[in-house]
Amino acid sequence: MPGELVEATVPLPVDALLAELPPPMPELARSLGAIVRATVPESIERVRPGWRVIGYDVPIGRGRTAFFAWVMPQREHVHLGFPRGVLLRDPRRALEGEGVTKLARWVTARSPEEIDAELFSSLVREAVAIARVPRGIGLAGVRVEADP
Repeated sequence: MPGELVEATVPLPVDALLAELPPPMPELARSLGAIVRATVPESIERVRPGWRVIGYDVPIGRGRTAFFAWVMPQREHVHLGFPRGVLLRDPRRALEGEGVTKLARWVTARSPEEIDAELFSSLVREAVAIARVPRGIGLAGVRVEADP
């Protein structure tokens, strides 16, 4: 139900998050999620209701995971975002968020034609490589090479 509170421990299906959005936003969100899952098959997809995003984690060992990407559907567009996106290479200047957030960056799609699967997959690969680096190592100014 719209406006109904959802207990944080109860998994929310992706379709429940997308249900009230106008076309083509649900399909854009599904397409971006498909890119993430195809690029990182071991990723764990779950809705984070408080943030209104579909979050993606990658296993990093000993039962731990690292959050590396999100799909944020909104009424007018859908973002594919990266919590440590400031560390991603961006030669095409496709990433948004500079001056808005300190670390996060994202790309935005308003129509199916704006989804660049090759570019988005490369960003996802690099975001996973960064997420797998232990935080204590210090990534300031370091670029991590993603597996091809």
